[in-house]
Amino acid sequence: MIKKFKFAAAAAVLALAVPVISYAQDEASDDTAISLSEDQKLFEMLTKAFDNTNATPIDPERLALAQKISAKLTPDGGYANSMANMFDEIIRPMSEAFLGMKTDAMSALTGIDKKEIGKLSEEKQKAIAAILDPIGKDRAKLAFDHMTPFISEAMAAMEPAIREGTARAYARKFSTRQLTELGRFFETSTGGFFAAESYALQADPEIRRATSQAMPLMFEKAMGSASSMLEKLATLPEIRSLTDLNDGEIAKLAELLGVSVETLEENRKALAVAEETGEEPWYDDSNWSKAERKQETKLSNKTDALSDKNDAAYEQYSQAYDAWKEVHDTTVATSRAKYKAQGWTPETAADDNASSDAE
Repeated sequence: MIKKFKFAAAAAVLALAVPVISYAQDEASDDTAISLSEDQKLFEMLTKAFDNTNATPIDPERLALAQKISAKLTPDGGYANSMANMFDEIIRPMSEAFLGMKTDAMSALTGIDKKEIGKLSEEKQKAIAAILDPIGKDRAKLAFDHMTPFISEAMAAMEPAIREGTARAYARKFSTRQLTELGRFFETSTGGFFAAESYALQADPEIRRATSQAMPLMFEKAMGSASSMLEKLATLPEIRSLTDLNDGEIAKLAELLGVSVETLEENRKALAVAEETGEEPWYDDSNWSKAERKQETKLSNKTDALSDKNDAAYEQYSQAYDAWKEVHDTTVATSRAKYKAQGWTPETAADDNASSDAE
């Protein structure tokens, strides 16, 4: 629950904050800390996607001008405040979907198959969750209220990196003359106000409302293009399996997987059989020899006889097991009621420690 909650909130923060954040964690003292090792590959992939190591060096004069502009766009506390507001106004309600009790949890708590629970209406699932976890909303509020100050601290710590990244982006995008003109504009009262509000404006209700209204059109266009996309995909070669590879490719694949060629060869044979339809001529017994048909029939009849015998034995076992289970459960239930009526309670960890110390 904690891990899923933090992932949902963190993912939303990352999506609304900046394209790439360089993340480092020196140590994790407990199980509730975010594990860098689990997400290391994701962060490395994001970093590589925006790698600019080989980019043209930035002119120092332009960078200096851009840094002054960036300081106006991301004043101390400005980015952190705007993101904190966005977290509270957008991410908090958006993450309720992640925090709600899932069918897996309902299944584990009720013993009902999660597929059956999944067939229920959303209203019924919410009602079930309310019974199983009456303080679910309070639990979510506590988690968010606890996380909010840490999010603010994280955003404040990110401000210098955001400021520098903004400066470098402006230095690459605008000429010296344009940067000078922007700098003059941001020195004015109107320009300064615009710069200070630029990040916060992205979370303005007017912009969010317009974006929300445009969402249905975007999905309509995306879904409308799905059929033509599938047609284009159908013209491409299918993904290959072991049965499509030659011996050289099998050998290379075995080396990469760290397994023997023989293992992949066996898997290739099994896969080839699995891909058959049963309509191939080698399945037609009229194409077999008389001796082959006789031997196959003999062994098939023997198998059927043993199967019938096994079914009868299993039926006897099942009946015996059901009878035992009924008596066992009744006996345990009666004994449980007796002990609880006598005030029996389980030993606590403290009781166990005290007992060990006494010994």
